Amino acid sequence: MPAIFKEYIETKLVEQKDEVRGFIATVVKPENLDLGVEIHDKYIRAIPKALSIFSKLVLDTAAREEIRSYFSLVIAYILEPDNFLRKNVPSMVGLLDNAYVLHSALEITINYLDENVKSEFAEDLELMKPIFEFNPIIKKFIPPHILNRQEVIIHYLEKLLDIKSSLRERPIFILPPMEKTE
Repeated sequence: MPAIFKEYIETKLVEQKDEVRGFIATVVKPENLDLGVEIHDKYIRAIPKALSIFSKLVLDTAAREEIRSYFSLVIAYILEPDNFLRKNVPSMVGLLDNAYVLHSALEITINYLDENVKSEFAEDLELMKPIFEFNPIIKKFIPPHILNRQEVIIHYLEKLLDIKSSLRERPIFILPPMEKTE
């Protein structure tokens, strides 16, 4: 799947090049436009690699159970059909919030890996370091109502990995209260 997804992203970035550039021009200074487009494209292109690394971690028997549980939460966020950022923006720009959650989650998870597990993924993790440096920049461009949802997920990851017993004490998925429908 990562190869197909990677091809899809590459194709869409080429198809939407002008749309993406036009949208980014509305949120950055003109002198930063080329850099903004470059950061966006690198960040989005890294999604398949990050998914691949996370998937390998989940399948690794040495990985902590908490990481497996958290990966499910991250994937649920990425696949969520109700994506507020995708409205009124090019679809490749709409992936920024998903990429932010994925890349931030992977960056945090790496800090909790055993050294022997880290060494198995050293080459892939080295490729992701420049992407992790973009996290604070991307975060500034995510609307607050979306960022709040993401921060809950990221905060939960830190708690989940910090406290071993958290899986028994807290629910894995944090869902908003359901509204009554008539």
